[in-house]
Amino acid sequence: FLYRMERPEEHGFFKKYEAETDYLGDDLYTVYSGSIIYTFLYIYDYDQDKKILNNLDDWAEFLLFMQDKDLNSRSYGAFNYSYNWQKKEKEPRFVIGTAALNIFSLLRLYQILLCQVVINLELP
Repeated sequence: FLYRMERPEEHGFFKKYEAETDYLGDDLYTVYSGSIIYTFLYIYDYDQDKKILNNLDDWAEFLLFMQDKDLNSRSYGAFNYSYNWQKKEKEPRFVIGTAALNIFSLLRLYQILLCQVVINLELP
């Protein structure tokens, strides 16, 4: 179910699914993306599912895409709340909890990816 909530072109996740109409919406939500990614990371810890491992770079890229990197911005470092994939626009709204959750998700992504690099190193 969670995999189906991802929009594969952007690698962000929708907020809700209307089963009767099979409708997901036009917006990818940063906080829900971070939460779902965080869930997948713990599933990976449990069963080492390669499908999860193969998505980590793309998921990290979406979260970092949603972060305000403009040093002159009052919201520097914060994460836009959502992204409308139809209009290709980020919502100019920044929620504190979104930043906190995404930082946890990005730290876990980094930890797992770093472990994969170490495991794959060939030592002399």
